[in-house]
Amino acid sequence: MYNNIVELTKVLAKNSFDPQINFDLGIEYEKIGQTASAAGFYLRAAEYGYKTHKDLTYTAILKVGLCIEQQSQRDFSCSNNFLQAIQYMPDRPEAYYFLGRFYERNQSWQESYTNYSLALTYSDKGIISKHLDYDGKVSIEIGKAVSGYYVGRINESKEIFISLLNNKAVPEKYYSYIIFNAKNLGIKLDKVAVVLPVRNNNSYRAERLKTCLSSWREQTEYLSDVHVIIDDDELDQFEFLKDYNFITVHVRPNMKLIPKINSVVPMLADIYEYLAFVGDDIIFRTPWESKVIEYLKSVPAGMAHTNTLDRPNVDQFGSHPIITSNMVRVLGFYGCPAVDHTFFDNFWMDISNDIGNRKYFGDIIWDHARFGYEPDNMYWEIVTGQDINQQKYEEYKKTGYQQDLEKVRELIK
Repeated sequence: MYNNIVELTKVLAKNSFDPQINFDLGIEYEKIGQTASAAGFYLRAAEYGYKTHKDLTYTAILKVGLCIEQQSQRDFSCSNNFLQAIQYMPDRPEAYYFLGRFYERNQSWQESYTNYSLALTYSDKGIISKHLDYDGKVSIEIGKAVSGYYVGRINESKEIFISLLNNKAVPEKYYSYIIFNAKNLGIKLDKVAVVLPVRNNNSYRAERLKTCLSSWREQTEYLSDVHVIIDDDELDQFEFLKDYNFITVHVRPNMKLIPKINSVVPMLADIYEYLAFVGDDIIFRTPWESKVIEYLKSVPAGMAHTNTLDRPNVDQFGSHPIITSNMVRVLGFYGCPAVDHTFFDNFWMDISNDIGNRKYFGDIIWDHARFGYEPDNMYWEIVTGQDINQQKYEEYKKTGYQQDLEKVRELIK
């Protein structure tokens, strides 16, 4: 960074009135925390580019305000720069957005709501710049929903948050904040959150995930939302998910299966009424959502499971449980934390059997198309289950299980 400053300063010495060079120097000084120096160069960029570089000048004026915002007790100067940007280009949304955010942070809710509303009016004319902390319309909608709540527009606030929850294009960095506010507003989605953790590990799993997702699209009644969980060290292997605008992608550090799903799903349980665990090797063969939801609505807490074709004519084990999310809310976890990887389904089978609410849908086919095992049901003869997780789960059944079961039983009293 310092090298960049030195080099840019040399260039500036020969081109003192170049708005772009002044702006670039402002960026470099801001990177090292010298916001006063940065603001000075942004002011020069705005002054020299006023007539010839409109977008750059507009951004530079905003950057001055944002630099001042980082300095304490200079509220008037901060908001004044945002107002100057509005005066310069009144039909752009960014300045209204930053002014709305400024008032929100100062809890001036009506001023905040008004500016967010104006920003939405011009949201299609914004330019998402890497130099501004602005993510377009989503940023504005979140701000309007929050400020709207405090000026008494509660129903409008709920409508916006529900719309955001159904918007798969929302950047993940906003998702937990949206969930938090939706939860506080008492919003519940009468849908199933399909939880689909996957790790490719340079194998074929990314390809079979495509098959799984395609089958979901073919069979959905639009009563479920798909949430895919991938590891941050495999982003390149799942880049194709960017084109799947019907799913939400959650990126988490590489960790064992149970901790990974527990880092995501309790948040979803606050909003969705139902949760379904799905492997990347599931192929949805039939519609399923309305039948399953109808049953789960009929019980205070419980589980449904489908015909996975693993073991023909046997309905005693639900390897991909669909549950009421209130059980996760009272337990605080989705996957039994006593284990790392397997026995996720064993836990929910045990819970549902003990509370007496479990239903098998033999006519709903979730084909568990295990690759490498022909026929599929041979898998059950190959897997012995004699690993450390079995020992951990058996120990948990002797110690912590009864306490967790009692928490769930409270839901059905």
